[in-house]
Amino acid sequence: MKKIYLMMAVAVLGAASASAQKKWTYGFEGGGNTSGFSGALGDEFESKPGLHWGIVYDYAFNEKFSITPEFLLFDGGATLKSGGEIVLHYGRIPINATYKIALKGKFDMFKVLVFAGPYVGHGTRSSGAKPNTFGSKTDGYRFNPWDFGLNIGVGLQTGKSLFWKLQYSHGLTNVQNDLQGAKDGGNTSVSFTIGHLFFFY
Repeated sequence: MKKIYLMMAVAVLGAASASAQKKWTYGFEGGGNTSGFSGALGDEFESKPGLHWGIVYDYAFNEKFSITPEFLLFDGGATLKSGGEIVLHYGRIPINATYKIALKGKFDMFKVLVFAGPYVGHGTRSSGAKPNTFGSKTDGYRFNPWDFGLNIGVGLQTGKSLFWKLQYSHGLTNVQNDLQGAKDGGNTSVSFTIGHLFFFY
């Protein structure tokens, strides 16, 4: 398990070193989110609050367009309508294409951010014990450890460092393994993030 997260982090940092001849930034970010499930699985659950935090890397092709990978620790899951809560912790890598719109006049220190892209995540732990944790279907585990999905969002950047983002993420893979009694449904979340960037050239 630890090797998977090490490989994910190396992939992000490796991309940074490979593109050092271009203008790039890295930084730290964190915030709150509400998470839940889609599809038939979502009919049994309501959203729950959680936290996320990690590192962000921005590769700028020009002043308006960049690619923005992140490495996050993310709290997902949902609250059962009948009572109780399922907490699913993920290591998640979103890779967003970001378009930056510079404002003019008295607001020229701000840039509006519009972004979208895919993400991949892997479960680290859950609130339950076996079988209610991450693992393979063949070993009888309830939750699929892999999570693939899409992001879309908007944000605001002030100067060259501080930024805020509002993002919606929709999982395309089923949260539950295909076992008896499982229902279709992916992860969903709405996240609010604050971060700070450090510039290199």
